[in-house]
Amino acid sequence: MERYVQLGVFHLLVGAVIVFMAVWALYPASTLGSEPWWHAALKIIFGALMVGAGLKLLRT
Repeated sequence: MERYVQLGVFHLLVGAVIVFMAVWALYPASTLGSEPWWHAALKIIFGALMVGAGLKLLRT
């Protein structure tokens, strides 16, 4: 059971970081540069899926 908790927390954290990076990249005035909107949208979707997987793992 502890392994699922660790895996769930990992998915939550990594998914949140991916979503944060994608939202940050949508603003062209940021100091870290920008990327195409479609790439940021894919990262937001992928990050949201990871957050959802983390929540599902923590519920079991």
